[in-house]
Amino acid sequence: MKLHIENPAFGGSGVGRVAGKAVFVEYAIPGDVIKANVFEDYSSYSLAEISEILEPSPLRIHPACPAFAQCGGCSYLNVEYDSELLFKKNIVIDQLLRIGKLSPSSIPEVDIVSSKRSGYRSHVTLKIRNGEIGFFRKRSNTLVPLPKSSCLLVSESIKKYLAELKPMSDNCELKVAEDRNGNVFHSINEDDNFAVTECVDGTTYKRGIWNFFQSNKFLREKMLKKVYEYSELDSNSKFLDIGSGCGFFALNLAKNSAGGTGCEINRLSVSYAEENARINNITNTRFLSIPFEKYRPGKDLPDVIVADPPRAGLHKKSRHTINFIEPDILVYVSCNPSTFSRDIRDFIKNGYRLDGLTMIDMFPCTHHIELIGKLKK
Repeated sequence: MKLHIENPAFGGSGVGRVAGKAVFVEYAIPGDVIKANVFEDYSSYSLAEISEILEPSPLRIHPACPAFAQCGGCSYLNVEYDSELLFKKNIVIDQLLRIGKLSPSSIPEVDIVSSKRSGYRSHVTLKIRNGEIGFFRKRSNTLVPLPKSSCLLVSESIKKYLAELKPMSDNCELKVAEDRNGNVFHSINEDDNFAVTECVDGTTYKRGIWNFFQSNKFLREKMLKKVYEYSELDSNSKFLDIGSGCGFFALNLAKNSAGGTGCEINRLSVSYAEENARINNITNTRFLSIPFEKYRPGKDLPDVIVADPPRAGLHKKSRHTINFIEPDILVYVSCNPSTFSRDIRDFIKNGYRLDGLTMIDMFPCTHHIELIGKLKK
């Protein structure tokens, strides 16, 4: 079919319409006129890929990586960074309007925080197939080998490390991570979870190489400061950190508050969080190894809740518990604007308003969108 691409869509596609039906096209950008092949068709929308570009969008540029549109990682290397950020901002607003059911007047101005577009990743997970290292092609288990120039997104230290890494014959995942001093380590066994040491805004963090940690080394400090700013914590306030990991937000918040609790399902992350509290001489915060949907608040309720759930968002029971606690402020950190919009709709029904919204671009070039929302009673 012939298609005019009108808008960006969440997931990295461009969207056009045929007889009123939305068609989402991978790697298409607004302004393109294309021929598209549909590979999945549903009653209300279709998924398609470009078969020919008839008229390129004026926004379109030549991608800097030879593996673009083959490797499943990047979505926006075919536009300048300013265009990528505008696409993501428009997607956020669209999700809040459609899924969150917010009125345009109730959406605060989106604060955009960004940094370098390349070389930002301090850790990365790659695939190994028959001795070759790379990433899977989109929607497949077919390996796309790393180009000779390596991946644009990883740090210079990791690029150099990968170039010198000896061939491996295993069919497995390869985790590569850089520590605070630029030393690089790798692991192909998730049980081999040795510690990597990071330092962000004066706080030292140890974490397992396979455990979650924010990967954008240029924006981690800005993320910490924005969460603290939104929290409005003072020396008399207590907090609850949901999805606390190795203590990334909790330890920073603890320094400027009466303390709090971190709640994390991963036991190894909790053990690192407790060790990190000792390393940083923080004694006013405890960590619980429990899924938050099973958390039972006591009488000592927090003034502020910080939530950083996985892509699926907050469980319905978790939203119910937060609404029961009724903190003065909820700071919601999200990597998925769809579930973020769904969840805050629940909180707004319970008397909160979206008082601040930051889009912090932790994953430039990719379709991923990171948000920090401030909800206030």
